[in-house]
Amino acid sequence: MACSTGATCTFNPTSIFTGQSSTLTLSGLSASTPSPDTFTVSGTSGSQVASLNLTVLLQTFTLSASPALNTIVPGASANYTVLATPVYGFNQQIKLGCSNLPAGAGCSFSSSSPTLNGSSSTSIALTITTTKGASSWRLWPGGPPSTRLMLLLSFVGLVFTLKLLVNSWRLGRGSPSSTILVAPRAFVLAVLLCILLFLASCRGVSPVSSSSTPIGNYIITITGTLSSNTAVSITSTVDLSVT
Repeated sequence: MACSTGATCTFNPTSIFTGQSSTLTLSGLSASTPSPDTFTVSGTSGSQVASLNLTVLLQTFTLSASPALNTIVPGASANYTVLATPVYGFNQQIKLGCSNLPAGAGCSFSSSSPTLNGSSSTSIALTITTTKGASSWRLWPGGPPSTRLMLLLSFVGLVFTLKLLVNSWRLGRGSPSSTILVAPRAFVLAVLLCILLFLASCRGVSPVSSSSTPIGNYIITITGTLSSNTAVSITSTVDLSVT
């Protein structure tokens, strides 16, 4: 006797007479084995050949999730409903997980290891969390200006300061009271000019945000594996848009 299947087929005993029976054992079945899997058992006796078609059903499960798309902002959470549905009476425990999450995001299930009942779907809540980093401010968005630039701007400010002081001295040369009034004003203007030049060298200020979930569109993979055999893996996907 023999059988045509991708799995290993053995008979015990391998030869029988009319009216006797033999036990057929299939081994080597894997997660890639189709279900249902139909194969042919054949027996020969001299020139006579008899065949029998048999079908093996592999217990498994399917995963689906809704909604297909969630749109959130960084720091918010997205909620989905995952359905684990048994196929051909599957009634074992599975483990749920997710992958392809964006940076700073995490996922959690209301039940990460549900046991299916063999007939109806089991509903599990999935929550995907994102992060929003704290904002801070800095003077140099691209890094501080070079030392040469700072020296150059300081030199320009010094020249303007001296020029204003000289001009004020000339204006008040014939009048000491005028010098007393003009010189402090010129000095104040020079200091303000230096401050403005310094802020210009900083190229403005800008907000900085750290550890935030990046804006973008993501396809999250939900994976269910058999607790007793992690080689059996079923997946489903959902979309997440962070705006």
